[in-house]
Amino acid sequence: LSDSLDTLEQMGMNIEVLANTEKMARKELVTEQDVKEAAKQNVRSIKIKPGAIVTHLASETAGELGISIEL
Repeated sequence: LSDSLDTLEQMGMNIEVLANTEKMARKELVTEQDVKEAAKQNVRSIKIKPGAIVTHLASETAGELGISIEL
């Protein structure tokens, strides 16, 4: 995972650790790990930028954990 994140950062992607969504900028990429981290922090909604990438596994996991992914 670390190598993949490094590659994405080298491609110009901004990778952020999920935190309180009130203080978090809208995400450009949402992975399963992001969703699981949100659940650990009792975050119920992940905000994304228009055109953001949400992996299929992130979407499935969000549904299972009751976390919404929204613009």
